[in-house]
Amino acid sequence: MDTARKGEKIVFTTSNVNIAKQINSLFYWYGLKSQIIKFDRLLNLGSGEKEYIRYDVILSKGKFKRFSELFKLSSISKQNKIISVIQTLKRENIKNKTLLIKNIELTNIFENVWDIHVFDDTHTFSLNYCITGNCGEQPLNKHGACNLASINLSEFVDGPYTDKASFDWPSFDQAVKQGIIYLDKIIDLNAPNHALPQQRENSINFRNCGLGVFGYATMLMKMGMEYGSVEAIEFTDMLFHRMFREAVKTSNELAKELGAFPKYNANLWNSKIINNHFTNSEIEIMKQYGLRNCSLLSIAPTGTIATMLNESGGCEPEFAISYTRRTVGLTDNQDHYYTVYCKAAREYKELYPDSELPDYFVSSSDIDPQSRVATQAVMQDHVDTAISSTINLPESCTEEEMAQIYLQAWKDGLKGLTIFRSGCKRLAILTTDSHENKTETPQPQTETFVGLGRGDIVECSNDLIGKKRKLTTGCGSLHVLAFFDPLTGDMQEVYLNKGSTGGCANFMTGLSRTLSLLCRAGVDVRTIKDQLDSTGACPSYATRSATKHDTSKGSCCPMAIGNALVDMWKEMQDDIGDDLEEEDSKTELNISSHANQNIENSALICPECGEPLIFEGGCNSCKNCGYSKCN
Repeated sequence: MDTARKGEKIVFTTSNVNIAKQINSLFYWYGLKSQIIKFDRLLNLGSGEKEYIRYDVILSKGKFKRFSELFKLSSISKQNKIISVIQTLKRENIKNKTLLIKNIELTNIFENVWDIHVFDDTHTFSLNYCITGNCGEQPLNKHGACNLASINLSEFVDGPYTDKASFDWPSFDQAVKQGIIYLDKIIDLNAPNHALPQQRENSINFRNCGLGVFGYATMLMKMGMEYGSVEAIEFTDMLFHRMFREAVKTSNELAKELGAFPKYNANLWNSKIINNHFTNSEIEIMKQYGLRNCSLLSIAPTGTIATMLNESGGCEPEFAISYTRRTVGLTDNQDHYYTVYCKAAREYKELYPDSELPDYFVSSSDIDPQSRVATQAVMQDHVDTAISSTINLPESCTEEEMAQIYLQAWKDGLKGLTIFRSGCKRLAILTTDSHENKTETPQPQTETFVGLGRGDIVECSNDLIGKKRKLTTGCGSLHVLAFFDPLTGDMQEVYLNKGSTGGCANFMTGLSRTLSLLCRAGVDVRTIKDQLDSTGACPSYATRSATKHDTSKGSCCPMAIGNALVDMWKEMQDDIGDDLEEEDSKTELNISSHANQNIENSALICPECGEPLIFEGGCNSCKNCGYSKCN
């Protein structure tokens, strides 16, 4: 919160223009008119000039009351400041300045529109006046809640990779039954943990469950079926038909024992999906007790679970049957390349080391998109909620071809579908090894500043704000001066000066220069303090603390200096509208933003382990270490 001469205002600061626009849009949805102000300046680095850009989303004092009714800040001090300002406002100044829609007019303008626009950087979209994640497998009502679990289909194949491979139906039936019982118990266990009371009420009133699957592609390869083939689709139809029946029967048994869900309505027995799976006589018997759960099946991407178990995710095909991994030798420091196979291919090669992989080992790029739609469609016939699935397309795919996929999905009754075309705006996916040489647009000499590179040192500006602390140490007095950037609040220079009663002047000069260099190299003040705190206790400091009890916080001069620097830095953040908690949030935000850019600039590489990223289940993830951009 800024208390400048122009009057108090609430300011949200970010270096990402898209985030600023999202915050601005959020306020507009709630009728709060805010404005975005851009600040930019050139930073002098040793390697040249770079442009620093900051965006402030500003709410004026007249919006404080409405803002406080809608939002609460995590910073208690900031929240108290807002309350204090509201209490001092004159009654006539407290007005309802919300935005109202006066009228809606029909125009002759026709444009192609999409139902939902996903923000590329954060993989989220706006819904019900909130920024929410993309969860295609579970459509819910307002404040709806659902818990998910998944069954590993590949574990039910007997005699895998042989002509006698078969599916263990009795064990599968038992797994479905246990899955529904487990999810139903989780509802009661988790009910007190919901953030909102409306969510808690919905979870109890409807008792939604979402039992799904993963390892589907592995299962098909174990049974010798090609993903998307007629044989595979027929088997899938039988599998999910059986799964839905078992789930409904289990929920009915639970209702007999524990009661139906509170919002139960007998009209659900008239639904198409129920009548396609049960006879009239079966329905009449189950009607006596109803169902324990409003929904039962939901197929999620299961990216994290599948990666942890080295399985194929959800109902997706394997992104790649094999890929090449590069390592650097510890002894020869040379690059070494070797082939890494997906689980099914690796198991097959262990059984038949001298054989080539059969034709039914196919990856997502080998499967016709219409076959993907047909596979998901036959599953959707037996899934009472929805399915999350992504079709990966080559860069050559045209707009018309993508439109045909969506139209076919709609005709086949799919509730949702994601398409990802290689080379489109949202990067960081694993593509093929062949990359077209594209002409790069020359970049201007002044580039947008997103973070200091290794070895970059910001030249100190003359336009700084200084703060001072006088410390009492074991050797006497010590003066600490810190100078901050007025726009960002970043510390740029530190001066240490001993008092007349003692201390080493050369030591103070050396430490001053080192601290100043660290600040201009982008090292944050808390990391600097952490290092200063590791210097141990000083005998002189301890003696004076025990005798005079007047020493500054710490157990030695470096530790006291670190505490003073953090104290002045916090004060500076208050001056520019950012306190420590908000800075933590901004730091995480900037790290995320930089990570995204690094992924784009590093040839589609995982930031955690350096392996290629793949795009499946609607998210960029790493098969090697389990990293996921959506987590």
